[in-house]
This record gives sequence, C-alpha cells and structure tokens, in this order.
Amino acid sequence: MRGHLTRVLYAAAAAAVALSALSLTGSAAPATAATGSSGGTIYTNWGAGYQAQGRWLRFVSATVTVTPRRIPNPHADSNGDAQLSLESAGTSSYIFVVPGGGANSVSWEQSYGGGMGSFSLQPKVGDQLNLSIYYDRQGHTQFTATDITQGVTRTAQVTVGNLVYTKAFVGGLAYGLELQSPPPKDIELWHFTASHVTTYTGQHGTLLGPWQTSKVVDTTNGNSTGSDVLSPSALWHQGQSFRVFWRHG
Repeated sequence: MRGHLTRVLYAAAAAAVALSALSLTGSAAPATAATGSSGGTIYTNWGAGYQAQGRWLRFVSATVTVTPRRIPNPHADSNGDAQLSLESAGTSSYIFVVPGGGANSVSWEQSYGGGMGSFSLQPKVGDQLNLSIYYDRQGHTQFTATDITQGVTRTAQVTVGNLVYTKAFVGGLAYGLELQSPPPKDIELWHFTASHVTTYTGQHGTLLGPWQTSKVVDTTNGNSTGSDVLSPSALWHQGQSFRVFWRHG
C-alpha cells in the first residue's frame, strides 16, 4: 500500500515539474562529469531526493547508511524511510529502509498487488546497505539488499511481464512531516552514495545522467510556493552522492 500511494502521489507531482533550469551539482563535482539535461524541480508533500527520467531504465542502485530514527512523531505510513525505485505506468518497484535498523527494517514491494516482503536482514545504525532493483527485460524484476557491514546479501524476484520503466528515484519519504513543527536546525535523515542507473540498451551513468534529472523537494503545501520541509543537498561525486535533510525552514 505504501508504494502504491507513493506512485500515485509521485505521478501527480511529476505533472507539475517546474520549467526553470536547476543547478544539480555542488562545487565538489568534477568539471568533467558527464551530465544529462535538467528536468526542473518536482514538488511533493511526501518526500525528497533525485529522479532520473526520459529513458527506458532497467537498473538503479545506491548505498545508504542506516541512521537513527530522527522524526519524533512519524506518520503511520512512513517513518522517514529511505526509498529506491524503478517506476512505470503500469507497475512500480520499491525498496524501503526504515531508520533505526533492526529486523524487518529493509523491505521490497511491487505495486498493484505484485507482492511485497521483508529481506532477512537486521542492520544496525551505522551499517551500510547497498540496494538495487534490476529488470531483466524478460519479465522479471529482482530486488537485492546487501548489508555491506555484516556481509549479508538477500534477493527477491517477481514476475512483472513486459513493461517499460521510465523513472528511477533515490531519496527519503516523510508523509505528514509538514504538519510537525520544523526542527531548530537542518537535520540529516539519509546519506546516499554510489548511485547508479542503467538503460535498457546498457548505457551506464549516475543520477546526474546521461538522462534527464529532476530534484524532488517536499514542501509545506506540495508546490513551489511552500517552504521546504524535506530536500536533498546538491549532487556530488559525478552525481553518485547526496544527502536528504529535514529542513529548519
């Protein structure tokens, strides 16, 4: 249900992408980084991060550090989870990581009744997790989560048929966060590194391209007139790395 709700909200938000250009990289990014085009900013009321789009995408991966639970009163459907996803018009694939670690804190979901489950992992705060979603173009999507710190890998596979994934997302979720008082200072919720994307034709890159890249921002009203609630830092390391912050305002 969580992934299905996310996909519906995400599609609505994508229709309102800002037309103005956006600087996606920070000063730490090499001048030689291969980039795609800017997709503008997508404003939401559910999360923040980066979206790759505009190509047929078969693979997305990222490494994330398990953080403590920092949202005091999380929404019932989200604890400020990290999310990795491949999305299509018909069905979408998700991996979620709940802050704080522990049993059942890393899970996968195929939307619209495609299945869901928890990986048999029990990460601790500070563990590094490598997450990936892969579509084999033969009707199967594979979800993989590796606790790099503990040296444990778990995989799940579902049959999805022939489809086209057109979006990849890496970021954080926080439904209802705009209803809480902002923190006294910006609080880092997630740190993503080693983010990679691959097209159906085998072209490799990072979140920064070579495809269209959009910055995804959570605001108090879900559009550009609201104050930032959750937003990512600039991308660095040629588009592989960024952080997601709960903003002071």
